Amino acid sequence: ACATCEAPVEEQPAPAEGAPVATVADDDDRISYVPVEGDDAIVFSAASKNETIDDRYAELSDEAKSYFDEIVKYALSKSDEVKRVKNARYEEYKIRQARLVRLLIKRGVVVCEFVLINDAFRSYLSENKVSVKLAPTVLRVVDEESLQVAKNSIDIAAQTAKEDQERKAQLRREKRKLAREAKKAEEAAAAAAAQAQ
Repeated sequence: ACATCEAPVEEQPAPAEGAPVATVADDDDRISYVPVEGDDAIVFSAASKNETIDDRYAELSDEAKSYFDEIVKYALSKSDEVKRVKNARYEEYKIRQARLVRLLIKRGVVVCEFVLINDAFRSYLSENKVSVKLAPTVLRVVDEESLQVAKNSIDIAAQTAKEDQERKAQLRREKRKLAREAKKAEEAAAAAAAQAQ
């Protein structure tokens, strides 16, 4: 059964020798070959998801590998706190919880995803305790110009992460100060009540 809609899935027989086949590729460059039954046939196929980012990296051109490596080096140079998170689909670089860049390889092209947020919107979210899922900005790195845009975006993300850390530290200081003042006021009220008795 189909995982999405619970409908039964019909298995396709293997194509006969010499039969025409269509090549189907998804976003992640996985290819399936399926039989074509007519000139105007529309075929949908689920491709295997066994290929990892390391496999895709090995298949990149030398130029694309240099773009990927340069982005990684640049992200790591932003701070001593930069952490690398890697899984089969992507490689991600973060400062604490703030994402600098997520690197993917799609169809032989290095793709960067950035979560860049407007200062006013960020302030609104934190002040009103609103939680939203932000959509990433996607950049395909295909030349030196797009590589420079990726580096500039990493700079913006790193600056935003630094500002967020400073803002959160300031909020914690203010909260501690208010707690101390409330405690002093409570102690003064208790002392005044004790003197009145």
